[in-house]
Amino acid sequence: MLFWQAIQAAKSAGMEELDLGRSDVEDQGLIRFKKRWGAHSVRLTLWRSPTHKVSPALERLKMRLAKTACASVPVKMLALAGWLMYRHAG
Repeated sequence: MLFWQAIQAAKSAGMEELDLGRSDVEDQGLIRFKKRWGAHSVRLTLWRSPTHKVSPALERLKMRLAKTACASVPVKMLALAGWLMYRHAG
């Protein structure tokens, strides 16, 4: 429902495109969800610094731990953290 309302508001404002954001190539569920809304993929190439090898298993573990930690934090604290960090994120 949220996406539908965002699409309607954007259309009313004269917008022609809606960016659904980035998706990790391994997150096929999210990619399928976005495609059902008519999204098309654009490959992004990222370079990270420092340029050392990162274990995909370690990255998945870190993501799982972050999700678990965020699930136990009160919503108001998450909203505050998002508000504080938003200006520093892409």
